[in-house]
Amino acid sequence: MTLSASHTVIDASGAMAPLPASTRFAVHPRAAWRKVAGEYFVVTPDRSFHRLTTATAVSVFAALTAAPATQHELVAEVVRQFEVTPAQAESDLRDFLATLLQRQLVTSLEAPALARPDYPQPEALSGQPVQTSPDNNLPEQALALGSNRLG
Repeated sequence: MTLSASHTVIDASGAMAPLPASTRFAVHPRAAWRKVAGEYFVVTPDRSFHRLTTATAVSVFAALTAAPATQHELVAEVVRQFEVTPAQAESDLRDFLATLLQRQLVTSLEAPALARPDYPQPEALSGQPVQTSPDNNLPEQALALGSNRLG
């Protein structure tokens, strides 16, 4: 699932679901996170590990841990904190949010049905543990999202 430039979510089947500009983003409710030494460490529903290291990535994620926000609100926060134009912040933030959505660190509050079908549903977790990834040690799963252009 990715977020296109037109604020459209494209799922694995290629189907597109529009996300209005008023879409609010929030930390995924099934993600676990902790801030340590100025970095965020996040475990997503598929048991992947992510590390947010740059000041901008940390700032955006921190804002989302405090309260859901629209892309416009996040852009304003990035422009306020960092020396970047609104146009560049919007472009970079759109890409960063797409990455966060794809990896399920965040979710769209207007589109709860966009959850990936390969993630275990809560009822599946009540029995035996469900292995959702063939290898939780893949390098791309430990990729530091902080390397995004925002940082």
